[in-house]
Amino acid sequence: MTRDRKLAPTEEASASFPLVSTATVPTARPARYGKQLVTHMAHKITGAWDEASSTGYLLFDREGPAAGRVDVSCSPDSLLLRLASTSERAQHLEHIVGIHLARFGARDSLAVSWQRVDGGEGTHQGPLSLEEVEAHARARFEALLEAALEAGCVSDAVVAESLAQAKNLWHIRESVPLAQAAEGLNIKHDISIPISRIPEFVQATDALLTQAIPGVRLVDFGHLGDGNLHYNVQAPEGADAAEFLRTQEERINDIVYGSVKAHGGSISAEHGVGSLKAHTLPHYKPAVALDLMRAIKGALDPQNIMNPGRVLA
Repeated sequence: MTRDRKLAPTEEASASFPLVSTATVPTARPARYGKQLVTHMAHKITGAWDEASSTGYLLFDREGPAAGRVDVSCSPDSLLLRLASTSERAQHLEHIVGIHLARFGARDSLAVSWQRVDGGEGTHQGPLSLEEVEAHARARFEALLEAALEAGCVSDAVVAESLAQAKNLWHIRESVPLAQAAEGLNIKHDISIPISRIPEFVQATDALLTQAIPGVRLVDFGHLGDGNLHYNVQAPEGADAAEFLRTQEERINDIVYGSVKAHGGSISAEHGVGSLKAHTLPHYKPAVALDLMRAIKGALDPQNIMNPGRVLA
């Protein structure tokens, strides 16, 4: 490093703190745990993981100026940690890094023992039992749920207290499409929306549909954690479901897909475009994207024998 070269922020932090402690964590999967540690904690502090070299770093800068840095690397049978900070902060930062690793590696009985470079003994984290990890996760979840209830983000919630209760909750979720089928034909939409915009999308689209078709019944469920949504439209109570489907499907699809586009989503999610949406796709995808798709299709399947008529009409 030349004397006059300006340091990057992470280099400045590394250079401004002395090495205070190290840890060698025996594991058959060092790269897996190193990546998990860095990518998880990098949601809240600065950090990066390099797949090619199986190395990474974390910069403890969540509350302002950096309080230290840990560098992560791998040997064939160990995860190597090097903490640069001050002696006053060493114990706290060792615990943050070590307890995360111990929780991630509870099934492998992962344990972290820090050694101070001044010859002193550092802190120890793990191994943790699965019960301890579960208790921690439950406490964090309940605290989050309580905050959401107080903020009005959640109106009600149920937490399973046993495996039987968990299965019963899943049974309710898996019975939604069965209940809809028993009620009659309905217009289904398998869509994706940016997670942060799902509430806005549902509120806006519900309003458009109830205004267009008074009495229409709306059933929303799905994989909200990854932005997928099953947005299904049922005929008004007492209406002829088959007639509703025949006369209203195109109109309802236009409303729903238009709202999906307005909210930055996609008209197709986990179930793909297939043949049912092939004629709709050109209205919601730019021509350059469709041309690229056709070029790839032509290169891989020049005779158009693989699923012809699907996706690209």
